[in-house]
Amino acid sequence: MIRMFAGSRAARLLAGIILLIVVLLLIVAFNMYDRYQRYQAEIESMQPRIAQLQGLLMAHENIKASAEEAGLELSEYTYPAGQDEAALNSDLQKTARSIFADAGMHVTGSQILSSKPTETLTQLMLDLNVSGSFESFEAALQGLKNVRPRILVDHLRIEPVPRLRGEKTQVLTVNARLFVYKEGG
Repeated sequence: MIRMFAGSRAARLLAGIILLIVVLLLIVAFNMYDRYQRYQAEIESMQPRIAQLQGLLMAHENIKASAEEAGLELSEYTYPAGQDEAALNSDLQKTARSIFADAGMHVTGSQILSSKPTETLTQLMLDLNVSGSFESFEAALQGLKNVRPRILVDHLRIEPVPRLRGEKTQVLTVNARLFVYKEGG
């Protein structure tokens, strides 16, 4: 059979063309298989990221609820942004003096201190001097826990006043540095 094609030039040309087509088809098939393997590897490398994004989508409601809860928690400790700082300082001073006076302490002085701004919050500071019994001081600290936004204690200096003869209750002199937060720096 090879002899049959050996003599004819047209037959050899036809055999060469067929061989060329087969080689080209094999090259195209190999190229397609190679691309398929690369795309498959790329898809497999994306699987962890896709799973992570699906997890985030499923957790979106939980994240949203947690963010709202954190916002409510933050509102317990901060004044909203946009309020006048001088008015807030005055309110802090009036509220703190009232809490300590209502608890039975004698307020001997208070001073608004300079605020401490950060990127997201501003700390409004108050220095308060009071005197009274230990029980009154405890009641005042309990009163601080009940106001919103919460008034926090930066530091306390407590000194007992020497008792005079016949006095039954111990009197304390307290210097308290109190603060509240305001949103916005």
